[in-house]
Amino acid sequence: MKKKTHQLLPALCLVLAMFLWASSFIALKPAFIDYLPMVLASLAFLFLLPRFRNIRIRRQD
Repeated sequence: MKKKTHQLLPALCLVLAMFLWASSFIALKPAFIDYLPMVLASLAFLFLLPRFRNIRIRRQD
């Protein structure tokens, strides 16, 4: 019985990934109709901006 569960787990994870991808696609489709894609990209960048601040960049020739 435990071996059967281990065989079923990857398939369930793939189905879950498909549902997550599909739901994000369904949510983005009306968003692209209402808003320009550049506005959505800017909002995503602003959301991720704090992560970029932790990156140290050194100037080198």
